[in-house]
Amino acid sequence: MNRLQFLQNLVNRNSAEKANVFFSGIVPYSGQWTVNEVTHLLKRTMFGAKKTDIDHFLGMSMSDAVDELLNTVSTPAPPLRDYGLITTEDGTYDDLGVLLGQTWVNDPNMASDPDARPAISISL
Repeated sequence: MNRLQFLQNLVNRNSAEKANVFFSGIVPYSGQWTVNEVTHLLKRTMFGAKKTDIDHFLGMSMSDAVDELLNTVSTPAPPLRDYGLITTEDGTYDDLGVLLGQTWVNDPNMASDPDARPAISISL
């Protein structure tokens, strides 16, 4: 038997089987909204269920709780340089790699303290 004939037999066999058609949809949960249900939901959508989280979600409807859990939170802005001169036991220097008010997250910081440059290079 060659490959084409083998695959053709699979297609013919699968097409002969009728698929069950379902006409039901997802019905929103209409049961009780108690500590048990809240705990069940939180254990499956978070890393466990703390008492504070359970109390928080008990204070809202089930629909609101699901919306809060599933809606994504926007990423906060990166932190900004809000410090002045840096003082160490070797002296005071300015962080030359990052301007005041700019973010330092993506800066490799190679232009700061000359004594710290080798240590910074090793850590990268």
